[in-house]
Amino acid sequence: HGKRMIANSPKIASRSVTLPFTIQGNSESDYQSKKKAFYEELYKGNIDIQIPPVSSDVFHLVYTGGSTSYAQNRQRTFCKFSVKFQEPNPSNRL
Repeated sequence: HGKRMIANSPKIASRSVTLPFTIQGNSESDYQSKKKAFYEELYKGNIDIQIPPVSSDVFHLVYTGGSTSYAQNRQRTFCKFSVKFQEPNPSNRL
């Protein structure tokens, strides 16, 4: 006879998110210090990201480790890479 569902308190599953980033420096040492600072922020684990031109939502993400892609120029002053996150509660974006 079908499935019984309770619609008054839906459960929203966590979701995986992959975000692209770029890091650019004026010199190799500037690039390296910016890259190091970026990874220090990632390694804190909990990251809150807001994209004002798109929305006032604040995404509460957890860094899950690793990246899906990485590319760096020969001068070692620029890189582009993707990072994986988990959004534990997509309904909490305040």
